[in-house]
Amino acid sequence: MRSAAIRFFGTACLLASSTLLAVYAVETYLTLNDPFAAQSVSRRVEGLRQRGYDAYPAYVPAYRFKVPSGAMPLSGVRRVRTVIGSDDRSSVVYDSDEFGFRNPPGLWHPGVQLALLGDSFVQGYGVPDGRDLASIMRERYPRTLNLGMTGTGQLAQLALLREYLSPVQPSRVVVFYYEGNDVHDTSGELLDPILRRYYFDDEFTQNLVGRFDAIDAQLRTMLDHGVEQELEKEVRRAPHVAAGTTIGHIARLSAVRSLWQAALRTRGSRSSPDRAPMMGCHQRYDLLQRQLMEIDTENQTVRAVPQDPAGGRAAFSDFLSQHQLLLGRALFNVEIYLLPRDSYRSILLEMKNLVSRWGGQLSFVYLPSHVSISDARCDPNRTMIEDVVRSAGIPFIDAGVPLRSHPDPASLFVIHLTPEGCRLVADYVMDQLSIPGS
Repeated sequence: MRSAAIRFFGTACLLASSTLLAVYAVETYLTLNDPFAAQSVSRRVEGLRQRGYDAYPAYVPAYRFKVPSGAMPLSGVRRVRTVIGSDDRSSVVYDSDEFGFRNPPGLWHPGVQLALLGDSFVQGYGVPDGRDLASIMRERYPRTLNLGMTGTGQLAQLALLREYLSPVQPSRVVVFYYEGNDVHDTSGELLDPILRRYYFDDEFTQNLVGRFDAIDAQLRTMLDHGVEQELEKEVRRAPHVAAGTTIGHIARLSAVRSLWQAALRTRGSRSSPDRAPMMGCHQRYDLLQRQLMEIDTENQTVRAVPQDPAGGRAAFSDFLSQHQLLLGRALFNVEIYLLPRDSYRSILLEMKNLVSRWGGQLSFVYLPSHVSISDARCDPNRTMIEDVVRSAGIPFIDAGVPLRSHPDPASLFVIHLTPEGCRLVADYVMDQLSIPGS
C-alpha cells in the first residue's frame, strides 16, 4: 500500500514538473519571439526576401507618386510576391501578375469575360488568396481580371480602364463604388495635374503598358527606398528591454497569462449577442470643413474652394440636393469635398462610352461601409448616387441587399469586408450579371 502511494506521488511530481517545464518553455518562446505581434508590411517584405522571394509592398496609387520618368504608376510591381495590409494590422501575401495587379498569370488576352475596377475592397485588403471578390467570381467566370487598387476613386479607375482594358476588351466591366470614401478620393484625383487630364481629354493616356518595363524598374527602386526607411523607423521606435525585465516576465508567465486572458475575452465576446450601439455619423457632416470643387472645363482647371460649414447646417441633405452636390468624405478624415454631380456623372459616362466602343457593358456596384450598413443615415449620397448612375444609363447593383439580409450585417465587416462578406457580395453581383460565354 505504501509503495503504491510512493509510486503515485512520484508520478504526480513527474507530471507536475513536466507540465511546469512545458509551460515555461512556451513562455520563453512567446517572450523572446512574440509570434502574435503584428508585423508591418515592410517587416513582412523583409522576411520574404530573406527566404529568397522577390517581394514588394503593394503599391498605393492614392499616394500619387511620380517616378523619375514623370509617369504616375497606377499598378504595382509585376510578377513579385506582394504584401498588402489588413484591418487587424496583419498582412496578406499574393503573387502579382504581368502588370502588377492581383491576378493569376496568363489572363491578359482578348476574351476576358469580366473586369473589376475598385479600391482596396476589390484588391482584397486583408483577405487571403482565393477568398477575395475576384477569386470568388472566377469560380463562375474564370477569365476575370482584377484591377482593384487601394485608395482609387472613379477618376483613377477611368485611367486604369483606358490604360489597361482597351486591348483585352472585356465583355463586362464592373465598377465597385465604396460609399465610405470614393467621392472624396475622386475629388482629390481631380486636383492632381496628371489624373485630371483623363477627365478633360478623352484621348489622354500615359501609355503605361508601352512604358511598363521602365516604370516597373523605377517603381521597384522607389518602393525599396520606402521599405528601408520604414524598417529604420521601426528600429528607432523599438523600446530597449533589459535582460532582467525579460527574465522577470518569463518568471511571472506574463505572455501565457495574457494569451489565456485574451482567449477568455474572445470567448465571452462571441457568446454575447449584444453590441455597443454605434454613434450616428450623420450628425457630424454639417459641421466639418468643406471645400467646393470648382471645375472649369473651358480652361481645364480644378480648384477646391473653402466653404463656410455653417451654410446649410439646418438641413445638410437639403443643401446637397439644392446645389446638386455629392458629399465627398473619408471615414477617418475631418475634411470633406463637395463635388458637382454633373462632374461625377461625366466620369461615369466616359467609362461607359469607352467600354461600349468594343461592345462591352459597364455596371456599377454600390458597396456600403461598415458604418452605413448599420445606420443608412451615415450615407447622405445613397439616393443621389443611384440617380446619377441610372441617369447615365448604367445598371446599378446594390451590394447592400445581400449584406443587410444577413442576420448580423456588422459581422461581415472589420472595416473592409470579411471573407464571408466577400462571398455574399460576389455571389449577388454575379447573379445580376449576364455574361456571354460563361
